Amino acid sequence: MRAVLYYLRRVEEMPPDEFSQGMRTWCQDIVTLQPYLHHSLKTSGLPDELSLLDNYPKIALRIEEEIASFHYQPLITLIIPVYNDSFGLLECTLRSIRQQFYQRIEIYILGDSQFQPGLAQAAHRVFGDSNRLAIRQFENLSTQLGPAFEKILDECEGEFIGFVSSGDTISREATLEVTRLLNHSPDLELIYSDESKRAGTDTIHRFYKPGWSRDLFLSLNYIQNFLCCRTESVRRAGGFRGRFEGDIKYDLVLRIIEQAERIQHIPGILYHEEVYKKYYPREFYADLSFQLHKDALRNHLKRAGIVADVDDGIFKSSFRVRRKIIGQPQVSIIIPTKDRVELLKQCIDSIESNSTYRNHEIIVIDNASVEDETLSYLATLSHRVLHYPDKFNYSKINNFGAQHAAGEHLLFLNNDTRVIAPDWLQAMLEHSQREEVGAVGAKLLYPNGRIQHAGMVLQAANISGHVHSLTDLYNHGDDGLVDVVRNFNSVTGACLMMRASVFSEIDGFNESLPITYNDVDLCLKARARGYLVVYTPFAALYHYEGVSKLSVIDDVGEVAEIQTTSNGQAVSYRVAVPEGQAEEVRKFYKRWESFIRSDVNFISRRNISPNSN
Repeated sequence: MRAVLYYLRRVEEMPPDEFSQGMRTWCQDIVTLQPYLHHSLKTSGLPDELSLLDNYPKIALRIEEEIASFHYQPLITLIIPVYNDSFGLLECTLRSIRQQFYQRIEIYILGDSQFQPGLAQAAHRVFGDSNRLAIRQFENLSTQLGPAFEKILDECEGEFIGFVSSGDTISREATLEVTRLLNHSPDLELIYSDESKRAGTDTIHRFYKPGWSRDLFLSLNYIQNFLCCRTESVRRAGGFRGRFEGDIKYDLVLRIIEQAERIQHIPGILYHEEVYKKYYPREFYADLSFQLHKDALRNHLKRAGIVADVDDGIFKSSFRVRRKIIGQPQVSIIIPTKDRVELLKQCIDSIESNSTYRNHEIIVIDNASVEDETLSYLATLSHRVLHYPDKFNYSKINNFGAQHAAGEHLLFLNNDTRVIAPDWLQAMLEHSQREEVGAVGAKLLYPNGRIQHAGMVLQAANISGHVHSLTDLYNHGDDGLVDVVRNFNSVTGACLMMRASVFSEIDGFNESLPITYNDVDLCLKARARGYLVVYTPFAALYHYEGVSKLSVIDDVGEVAEIQTTSNGQAVSYRVAVPEGQAEEVRKFYKRWESFIRSDVNFISRRNISPNSN
């Protein structure tokens, strides 16, 4: 408070820029410190500027008391490869480790023998004669990194191994957060965090990551910093293979998840990659590293018995696992409609002209159309037309269509969509056929080319929402996450494929939800039975959302008040719903509250729009 009073007293005499900067700094300090001045130490996010915390010794004392209370205090081994004589960068890395709150750490510096004197001097300047740090010399480390890591694996005593590149730094609370998580979930095999990229003292990018997603990892190496692996799991998986840090870690994680998939994300930036003065091994270039990633992925698929090709993804550094479709299963495309014949005609014409997968049937369900042009068009269609004369109920209509479908796979499709990608059916079918998958969703674009749907997240305030909404198509979304195959708890019902057997197993759509949340409910019923929900960007369609009755809630008539708790405190949320649906939405929330409140894909910093079919 002294700081803000100082600035307020001088408000009339200080230059505007100086006053503004001072107030911004004060606000940042308050935001950083507030969680630790509060009575409960439930959140982290310690500042990187150590001087700030040094002025508040009570906070450091409380952290020391928390560490002392941990029943599990693992030794963490940190491995730092050094490829050149930029010892100043190494010192930055070592200082960030020296300043960790949790200090049960051993450090191995790996370097070429020619750099031994400089490495030793840099280490001594930071750690003195500490026996927690060891330097290991190798001939041509740049080409022998895998064997070097293997040597450390044989020698180290840590229960977990963490990886830090020379020049990069870890936040002061990095090992504390890892240990805190292990005390809550002691059986974890892998832990990873969010990360940032820095150029000197400037942060130029922050990567806030989703939780663990197997399909996402097979599309993008997104978890490598800050990565900590259980040492015994590394040994059981066969140790380290590969050439460069990135592909070595990618290959290692692929082999670990073949044994166990106990992985958790720490939602906080614990790792800072230095990009301006980054040094790479001799003979390193990105294309070679990318190829080694793909080789590791092919080997993983082969070991797992998955018949698939590994192709380049939509953007550089991403992959596409193109799974072989077994046989020629029939797909039943179910399209509800009411009047607006121009939309239906556009939808069906795009399916007929753009789809390269031919074993499909189209079932149009007419919900009491009255316009002559619509009735005339339906009468001339070569596809099956079913008539559903009752009041609009999205769930009942689609259940009705599914009862008359002959296909092994059901594709629920809004009439205000238009196919873009010719192989859209194959892209969805390759995942729908997987026995572990319950539902598959597509990438939907607004007519102006911006993202409408690239997966859905669950969140307390709005129950569900579309991620990356309105993102420009060509920037691939935040960190590329629009244009990779990944897992969600739910995808939109505007274009959703599901095996007929799964649809029957979970009793189809919930008919007490006639307009909204029925697609989320369908997906969550599949998730509750252990099925995965997959989003693929390789099935792309335009969605003229808001044009059709089937794609917008235009009769919002009441508000559902959702009662729940947060951090032990009672809270309530108000959600706009169609007339007469408040009670059903409250029941929906109660039924799926555990999913809604713990969706690992929900990142508050992402662009999210409310859900509609």
